[in-house]
Amino acid sequence: MYVEVATSLETRKLNKLFTYEVPTELELVISIGQNVLVPFGKSNKEISAIIIKILPSDYITQMELKKIIKLNSKKTDLDKKLLSLAVMIKDKYFLPLSSILKLMTIKNITVKENYNNKNILISDIGRERIATSRKSKKQELLKLIEKEGEILFLELIERGFKKTVIIELIKVGDLSFENKNLISNKVNLSPKQEIIYHEIQKGLIRDENSVYLLFGATGSGKTEIYFKAIEKTLLENKQVIVLLPEINLTEQMISRFEEAFPDNVVKWHSQITLQQKKKAWEDLVNKEKNILIGPRSAIFTKMSEVGLIIVDEEHDISYYQQNYPNYNGRDVAIMRGNIEKAVVVLGSATPSVDSMQMVNDGKFELLRLEEKYHGQTNPNVQLINMSEELHKGNSTIISDALDKGIREKIKKGEQILIFINRRGYYNFLMCRDCGNVIKCENCEIPLAYHEKDRKLICHYCDYKVNKYEECPTCGSKRIRGIGLGTEQAVEILKKKYPELEVERLDSDVKGGNTRKKIILQDFKDNKIQILVGTQIIAKGIDFPNVGLVGILLGDMSLNFPDFRAREWTFQLLMQVIGRTSRRDKKGEVILQTYHPSDIIYRDIQNFDYHNFYLQELKFRKKHRYPPFGEIVRLQFIGLNRDDLIELVWNSYNTLKTKFSEGDIFQPKPNRIEKFNNTFRWQIVIKFDKTLMIEKEKHLKDFMENYYMNNNKKEMVYIERNPYGLI
Repeated sequence: MYVEVATSLETRKLNKLFTYEVPTELELVISIGQNVLVPFGKSNKEISAIIIKILPSDYITQMELKKIIKLNSKKTDLDKKLLSLAVMIKDKYFLPLSSILKLMTIKNITVKENYNNKNILISDIGRERIATSRKSKKQELLKLIEKEGEILFLELIERGFKKTVIIELIKVGDLSFENKNLISNKVNLSPKQEIIYHEIQKGLIRDENSVYLLFGATGSGKTEIYFKAIEKTLLENKQVIVLLPEINLTEQMISRFEEAFPDNVVKWHSQITLQQKKKAWEDLVNKEKNILIGPRSAIFTKMSEVGLIIVDEEHDISYYQQNYPNYNGRDVAIMRGNIEKAVVVLGSATPSVDSMQMVNDGKFELLRLEEKYHGQTNPNVQLINMSEELHKGNSTIISDALDKGIREKIKKGEQILIFINRRGYYNFLMCRDCGNVIKCENCEIPLAYHEKDRKLICHYCDYKVNKYEECPTCGSKRIRGIGLGTEQAVEILKKKYPELEVERLDSDVKGGNTRKKIILQDFKDNKIQILVGTQIIAKGIDFPNVGLVGILLGDMSLNFPDFRAREWTFQLLMQVIGRTSRRDKKGEVILQTYHPSDIIYRDIQNFDYHNFYLQELKFRKKHRYPPFGEIVRLQFIGLNRDDLIELVWNSYNTLKTKFSEGDIFQPKPNRIEKFNNTFRWQIVIKFDKTLMIEKEKHLKDFMENYYMNNNKKEMVYIERNPYGLI
């Protein structure tokens, strides 16, 4: 017996399957997706591998193949569905299979599958299998369960069916077992919510893959629809995956799920312990719990039978994995839904342009929820021209309108959120004599100054250094801070309103998540009148007493070097604005900008997503940006700058024979060329979607030839439609 395995070694040269012989003693227990230990290379080093394929019994080889050593009890196994997902991701994102399998397995965990006291049921796939399969013990088992409806696992053993046969049929999806903890709190939907839920319900009943884009304004009640769809899925004896952009910033949302489905929710994120991960996997695989909530990485978790996948805030940039291996968690969720034949619901108040175009193409079904759940009205959004404020003699970051708004709301006993999407005190320090900007030694980008710690900090690699009292270049003591961050904003507000309690909430807050929870609770309890924060305050906060949102500088993300900058700005500002007018109060928003005539602000004031979307589509279509074109970035990383540049230009000269001059752009350094002591250069290629198959082949051939024919130390990988491109 022979099998093909994917090794755990992450190198492009080994981006292929290897054939091994199965020892006689393992032949009866070996299955696809199992983690095994194999001898590898000339030294026969013992490494882990995953069985991808069991070769036919008549497979013959002239070579003497190495044998599998044993099953690997220190890593989790995978099922066929997750393996299929891994292959799809590999093909879409030009990644080695080993890098994806690593995301799906966990070291030092053995998940025990416990079926003994489970009621075993037949699935729809199993019913189809009865009609098509030949007479066998498996068919006999399927017919028995179909006839009786459900039978205890142990009772099947007593009736003479082998445990291995039953488990095999469970793993291939022919059999299933009952969910536990099906009870949820009854959800009362509005008439409009009922209409939308019934559309989703149709997909759940069809038991096939459907993708719905739930476009609902902030406060419109998307969560209640999620609950109803989850309840239906659990009653169908299936499980649910709920993805949230950043799980540590959405505690309120998670609490609502736990209240609605007590003892049935598993939280998954990077900060849970190994034992918690083990318990989570066992609960999900054994259907002790049936709702998984987590960030993008949760989509790779092994589950028994997924019937519904929810991606909340589907537009959020957090779903994109910026570091290698790069992937978009939202798109992977759609892939998994296709493999699992599950319904996928993408929820957003400001859907991504990509998703809206999928609706136009007929691939997603649009469900619009326009009315607010509690009958709230949209807040008033007032634009303030900060250039005019300066001309009036007001050089502070608090415009006269914002000052007036703060004082009025405080008199009414209401609270204020102040948004500025930059941490620290100053953005950087600059010498006023020689113009030198103090930069990170590892990344060569300006260091942000943090007044509380009196340190300069790199927000990319976390390099820290004490504040310079004199310029390291010319020795001058005339060093000036430039820019504004949350720390400085808090200091200014405290000086202006000494009688008020002002607090900051960003990722620099000491005490981690525990301290953040305390700050949010204090704000909820009205112990804090003004809360200043980055985009953290835009996510997962629902405090009805917020009467005013002040946006200190709305232009900040508008100038980001990426073709999606306008989309991100619109989405982020609309999300921040949505923190007010959450119940029966009509909120106020003061949006400060230096470019009030920009059309994007008119759309924000009018809450006009449709016009913004149409203008953005025109721009994207004109320049062949996604979703009308494809962009790939070849990322080159190396320790020696000169060697790296030579490699990039040689690669460019090779690639330009396959791509026309208008499609491939000359090499250039990344926006941050030096990052964590490595240099980064890129080649960007843009082409029409109609040419995707042909162009993808050229790229895959290039990558294969590069790694098979070179022993260079530099790393090269491909990003598909990357973020932070230009």
